[in-house]
Amino acid sequence: MKVYFDRNVFDYIKRIKDASNSTPAIDNLYQAVRDGKITILLSTTLLEETLPFLKLSKNALKEELENVFSLVEKRRMIKPAEDLLREAVQSYAFGRKIPDRLTKTPRILIAFLMKGKVTHELEEFIKGTLSRKDNFLESFTDAFEEARRLGEERNIGRPDNFQEFWNGMATSIAESLAIRYELHKRCVERGIEGMIENRTIKLYSVYYAAWVFSKWFGEQGEPGQVKASDGGDFFHAVQASAADVFVTNDKKLSRWLKQVSIEGFEIMNIAQFLEQL
Repeated sequence: MKVYFDRNVFDYIKRIKDASNSTPAIDNLYQAVRDGKITILLSTTLLEETLPFLKLSKNALKEELENVFSLVEKRRMIKPAEDLLREAVQSYAFGRKIPDRLTKTPRILIAFLMKGKVTHELEEFIKGTLSRKDNFLESFTDAFEEARRLGEERNIGRPDNFQEFWNGMATSIAESLAIRYELHKRCVERGIEGMIENRTIKLYSVYYAAWVFSKWFGEQGEPGQVKASDGGDFFHAVQASAADVFVTNDKKLSRWLKQVSIEGFEIMNIAQFLEQL
């Protein structure tokens, strides 16, 4: 079973270990990893959210990375969200098999795993993911405007609830992805509705719809620039598509993603996950 942990889950595990070395539930988690019962996946988003510990010290960053790497699969990791989305749209447009959502772990990270040293190259690698994230957030804002335009063209109006909004906006969100990757014609020929059956596109679309719904009709008022805090949750949602289970202690993110069912995919908090092991 492939599992993806949000950054806040690793924070929870470290707090437990720092307070009491461990607990039976945490010991059981590590045993499940050793036995191959579960595979916990690594992502660039986890790395970029760990980088701020460098501001404290290299030792602090090393401790946090060791906490993550003591549990995750080391040979392969989840592809960046941008790559997952592009490949998902391309595979649908051309009727191809969905590509592997995992890729080989970069040599720089392998070096850390072998030697346990936070090198300058490792710091630069993690910082590079931050730059890529910033660029993608800009394109995410542009995609938001495109989906909004399509929604307004179709007279979405003011829905009574999220489900009504989802029913009206889901295809517009998927269509905006097809436009973004310049595969609109091919995707229309195959049927835009079919794009949403792809797990990566569906998680993207559900998070996107929930975010837009909260901006348009929630307490936040009119939408503006996508914030970094929005981006972190968004990347986790997309990269979680590589797993069978997404574990997060973020109640809002969990609530948003659970609003639409996704076949073969579960979302739970760490207490629920540890209980079922």
